[in-house]
Amino acid sequence: MYRTRSAPAQTGSDAMLMKKLAGAVAGLALSFALLALICFAEDSGTGSNGALEYSFSQRTRSPEFIDDLGPEATLSRSKTDTAFLTPTEINQDLDQFQTELEGRYAYLRYNEPDYAGAIQAIRDISGDGMSVDDFDIELTKVLALSIDGHGSVVGGLFPEGYLPFRIDRIGNRYIAFWPDRRNFISASYPFITKIDNMSIDEWRTTLSVVVSKGSPSYQTHYGLRYLEYVRFARSLAGVEDPDVVEIELESRDGSRRVTAALEIADDPPRVETWPVSESGFLDGNIGYLRIDSWLEDAPVEIATWMPRFEGTRGLIIDIRDNRGGSRGYLLGLYPYFVSASDPPHVANVAKYRLYSEFTYDHLAGRNMYRENWIGWTPAERSAISEFMETFESEWVVPESEFSDWHFWLLSKTSKPDAYDYQGPIIFLMNKLCWSASDVILSSVKGLPNVTLIGEPSVGASGARIITTLGNSGLDLYLSSMASFQNTGQLYETNGIQPDIYLEPRPEFFLQNGDDRVLRYAIQRIAGPRRAGRRVEW
Repeated sequence: MYRTRSAPAQTGSDAMLMKKLAGAVAGLALSFALLALICFAEDSGTGSNGALEYSFSQRTRSPEFIDDLGPEATLSRSKTDTAFLTPTEINQDLDQFQTELEGRYAYLRYNEPDYAGAIQAIRDISGDGMSVDDFDIELTKVLALSIDGHGSVVGGLFPEGYLPFRIDRIGNRYIAFWPDRRNFISASYPFITKIDNMSIDEWRTTLSVVVSKGSPSYQTHYGLRYLEYVRFARSLAGVEDPDVVEIELESRDGSRRVTAALEIADDPPRVETWPVSESGFLDGNIGYLRIDSWLEDAPVEIATWMPRFEGTRGLIIDIRDNRGGSRGYLLGLYPYFVSASDPPHVANVAKYRLYSEFTYDHLAGRNMYRENWIGWTPAERSAISEFMETFESEWVVPESEFSDWHFWLLSKTSKPDAYDYQGPIIFLMNKLCWSASDVILSSVKGLPNVTLIGEPSVGASGARIITTLGNSGLDLYLSSMASFQNTGQLYETNGIQPDIYLEPRPEFFLQNGDDRVLRYAIQRIAGPRRAGRRVEW
């Protein structure tokens, strides 16, 4: 029996990120030469990148897995030793896959997708057997029928061959820039409209068969990520697969377009946490707290800087591109936002899927407990009781398949010595905030002195559980809880909406580029005359 070997799963929603200096991408010299042939006027960037990034390799699993578990999630086999599954092995793994879905998957019945029909379709095409890689893709298509932001199949490989540049979305347009972030592909034509004569939206539609039906931010992000695996994208589209990629670029005003041909890259583009910045003070006595992941650096950052920010005019907490970690680190930050007289705050409610292997305290690792939990204080019991008088969930889960409601509460008691911050607090967020960041954003949204500014978050909260399929060795990640914001909305399909929607400008994605969103936050606190540059960085 063939079995892949993945790196150990990390605790929390995301694994440890890797910090290292970003390098140049192979093939850029050729790309610049090709662009020079069509007389693109390029600007020369300066400064070092120093970005927090995910390190990819040819053995990298799909984009879902990389964002979820980080750079350690690579396979120990090369592309040449892909296992082949017999029809019997496929059917056995499909039986196990279907049993897992029906037995413990929290989002099985949301919108009632036809999982059984999709699984049968795989059986129908497996008459001659199938490679593990192809089997992975077919199972991923099944999970893509769901809304689960944490659901994935891990262990297969994509065809090698990648876009030599990065793509991001601003409004209804897409920008293209080099992986080192020194320049757009073209300064005069920063927007990309087509790849291989297909529009970016057409590519996203093609790739939607492997993207879960989550929030708009989720679908945008993962559609673009899969597109960067251009040979894989072409295989789904059923188009030719040459060694170059044809692109069409557009000027800022949309009045001019040019085309170019770039050589496909051997390595995937890096996935960085952006912007690269550090906590400190801004002119005008404004505190700036940068938290780029909810991993072990987060409590250190909070403990180092929050005592120093007492008495500042305002506080900006920047969690853009924060892909998650542990929600528990909010327990060291939230107390600064409230006073001892404020009642406990119900931040998150959930029910887990009843399953024989799930213990009674299945959600205890997320500090979530039933209403009758003996550990609640009288004030917390009262807060839950009052909350449930008006709470209505947007999705009514099947009662016979789920546990009682579980609650996550926040209050001053988790850090009673925290001072009461008196100034305005602004959270900067974007379309790459997800998992623990979703929960944390929803927990502070609506507090009297807190404003969320930026773009809607991804939306994902699921308490995923891992099972390995017996023959293929593929790991199956499925959410075990249906998780709701305190408004009654699911995290999945919705994400967290900012109080003030503000998109970045294209230059934000480049080194030393203008950060419009941060400028706005500074001006909102200090006023236009007092807004200034950062100091003490």
